[in-house]
Amino acid sequence: METIFDHNPTPAELRAIGCDWRPYEWYMSHLDEETAWFDLAMLFHERGDAKNEARAWSHIPERRDEFFRGFDYLEIES
Repeated sequence: METIFDHNPTPAELRAIGCDWRPYEWYMSHLDEETAWFDLAMLFHERGDAKNEARAWSHIPERRDEFFRGFDYLEIES
């Protein structure tokens, strides 16, 4: 599974995407595939790498939609 650590994030990048509080060993032992893609999308967004950001989001379209809606929207069935 591809993770942010395959892309050599800097301490500042880890801080910017909210992953600086997790020790590497803890992160890797608790990581699921969806979270890995989300963290990758955040890392690529922070770097301004639109191509790789889009690639990461393509693996988690529902999570992408939630993120861009702000996680605070309400879906009402009609």
